[in-house]
Amino acid sequence: MLRRYSQLVLSTFSPTQASSVIPAECSECRQLVEYLRPYIESVLEEPGSVRSVAERLLEDERALSLLILVSQVALTRVSEGDLESIYRDLSVRFKNAGVDVGDALEAIYEHDLWKLRQIKGDFGKFISVYLDFIVNYPDDAYNYVVTLLSIILIILAAHETEDISKLKSLGEVLGTLSEELESYTLTFMLTLERPVGEKDVVATARTREELRKALGFE
Repeated sequence: MLRRYSQLVLSTFSPTQASSVIPAECSECRQLVEYLRPYIESVLEEPGSVRSVAERLLEDERALSLLILVSQVALTRVSEGDLESIYRDLSVRFKNAGVDVGDALEAIYEHDLWKLRQIKGDFGKFISVYLDFIVNYPDDAYNYVVTLLSIILIILAAHETEDISKLKSLGEVLGTLSEELESYTLTFMLTLERPVGEKDVVATARTREELRKALGFE
């Protein structure tokens, strides 16, 4: 039950919101960044190991408690404008190092924007979809949370280094993770659109173009 609760709460935490804890405007945010530092350093040393680091993080009860607490803080204060600003700043940070992660960051931003709109619009329905996903598809739900945490760790690690080679490696991993995240975005969109009474979560997504149209980008 605790594992499911943790997955449900962490599922509402948007990856780019991780950047909002960097300024450390709250004591919980400062505690989180400091506590996660060993995990962040592990990712900096070997970006390709980020999923295994994220899995270790999921076994750390202290880390989960802080992540859940900070996710609630971020949820109450982050707006669509904040997400856009965070996304733009991240893009510039990589671009200044000569690393092109535009497509990856755009996919992450679209995921976060869609999620934020659902939370602000019909939180009850949004949570019911995620809970159904976690209960009925535990392996997929676990992989989704690991993907979210992996992206969060990559983003936090990117804020810790100016080394171009490290940023390039982080960017490459971010590209792979963003593709995985995008499939979940489309899956959840289709799930919310399913007719009443249709019980199965849609396992396959349609196209990225439909996601962009739904978000108002096209």
